[in-house]
Amino acid sequence: MQRLVKQGKIKYSTKFFDLYPELKQKSNPAYYDLTLQDLLTFRAKLLSWTYTNEAPTEKEIKGDEKTQRYEFMSWILRQSPDTATKITHWSNPGYVAVGLMLEKVTGKDYKTLVYELGKELDMNFGFGQPNNIDKKQPWGHDANLIPEMPDQNYKLNWLSSAGNVNVSLPDYAKFIQMQLRGLLGKSKLFTAGEFNYMHYGLPEFSFGWQVYIDEQTNLKYSYHKGNPGTFLSQVFICKDTDRAYIFFVNVQSEEAEKGLSVLFDELKRK
Repeated sequence: MQRLVKQGKIKYSTKFFDLYPELKQKSNPAYYDLTLQDLLTFRAKLLSWTYTNEAPTEKEIKGDEKTQRYEFMSWILRQSPDTATKITHWSNPGYVAVGLMLEKVTGKDYKTLVYELGKELDMNFGFGQPNNIDKKQPWGHDANLIPEMPDQNYKLNWLSSAGNVNVSLPDYAKFIQMQLRGLLGKSKLFTAGEFNYMHYGLPEFSFGWQVYIDEQTNLKYSYHKGNPGTFLSQVFICKDTDRAYIFFVNVQSEEAEKGLSVLFDELKRK
């Protein structure tokens, strides 16, 4: 995203309906002024939708993968907004809208953009849950330790730009190292100021990152957590100590989260 902004292909102030004016008339007026930044930073007040929601149904969203994402977003924009007064409103569809915006300004399919980014960064990005690609890969488990079977969930295509990306552990570590180097001004991709704005630029949630202050050490961390239902992922980056901590667990439960907290505290102590 930042690459396209820097290249002048899109701005953070670009409005969704500037790129998709044909959807505006049937959409809820509350969304008329949604910008790229609103969508990226969970300030769009869109419906908090995930692949376990019953509506819309497969029969309502038709066409190839790209058309399905377009039709799904058209459905989302007709729904009522989140009326809570909090700053951020967690919503997967916001990132679906971002994916559509990227497709419009580049003329390329979202998956193609991800593959091209991976090639540029020398990282191999893919799509889908691990055991659906290879049954020898990790299987996720719910809180009762019931494994999630390999499955082609059509709704994950609708959410492909909201988290249905996979990558190897070495490549993910490389990606986080890239973030850490960037925050320290050691990247050729963007300036230290640009990296710091992405991580810390806005209250509560910036461009994919939240901020955590350690009460004992007063050190600042940017962090991100993922919880798709049967996995947990957490990453904490502290530029002041030039360290990052990455956690992946193939079970999602309160006990697993507690275990990660204990492990993180011990690693920080050492």
